[in-house]
Amino acid sequence: MFLSSMILLASACTVQEVGEEAGGAEQGFEADTASDENSSSGSSDSAGTGESTDSADGPGSSSGTGESSDSGGPSESFCVHQCSTDADCTVMGMDFDYSCVDSMCTAEASGCATDQECVEFLSGWTQGTACTAGGGECEAAMQVCLPIEGAGHCAVAPNEFIDCEGIGLDSIPMTDIEGNAVIVCGRENAACHPDDYCFLPCQGDTDCPSEAYPSCNVGTGLCECSTDAGCQTLGSPQSSACNAGICGCSSDGDCVAGGAGDLCQPSGSCGCTGDAACVDVQSSFDGGVVECVPF
Repeated sequence: MFLSSMILLASACTVQEVGEEAGGAEQGFEADTASDENSSSGSSDSAGTGESTDSADGPGSSSGTGESSDSGGPSESFCVHQCSTDADCTVMGMDFDYSCVDSMCTAEASGCATDQECVEFLSGWTQGTACTAGGGECEAAMQVCLPIEGAGHCAVAPNEFIDCEGIGLDSIPMTDIEGNAVIVCGRENAACHPDDYCFLPCQGDTDCPSEAYPSCNVGTGLCECSTDAGCQTLGSPQSSACNAGICGCSSDGDCVAGGAGDLCQPSGSCGCTGDAACVDVQSSFDGGVVECVPF
């Protein structure tokens, strides 16, 4: 996830609806990453590559830079934003708590370790009004006070005006800050992906409304592409081919046309042969540079 985060922030190419898959803007720019993990680091199980065919300079091409993976060295290079100081990591002049760590802008609070963390985050409980035991801060809004991350936060609860299922949420049994059993509205199936980001696993194709990613891989819980035509609805040359369920490139020309580098890597992601290939790649961060970095 860390690599895809840096690539995404450099290219500013989000290929799926961020809010559905990664909790929306509440995670700041890390949400772009969680979202694109659904399209750029999905399962190796294919939902069908549709119309996609590999060309000599497309996925699997040997024209890339870096050492062979058999040698244990880096096998692919990508256009990645590189910082020198924390000041390089602001976005439109605003500080989103990114720090420059090992030349990459990193959010300390990003990621997850347990599914419960994601239930709390994607349910919106962590953003609820601060509350205390016996304080009554949640009563006016007919909410309940939950102990979340060591502090109290108000959470929506079903009442005479609100039904959880009626607002698209689940009824979840919890224990409030005073130790009482309560029911609150939230995302019961929220999960922490193995790549440490929160997402809502799909359970069927109906959970995948995107024209580009209409097929649910129930094994990974990720929505996948099925045809090139679907990927082309994204309007990004570098994401116009369906490769093993993931929208990506099919030729070096796709990457050049999309301003995402000059090399279509075997993974179907756009990479680079040198810093010159990254000149047109845009970064979301205010400072720093975008360079071709081997991984």
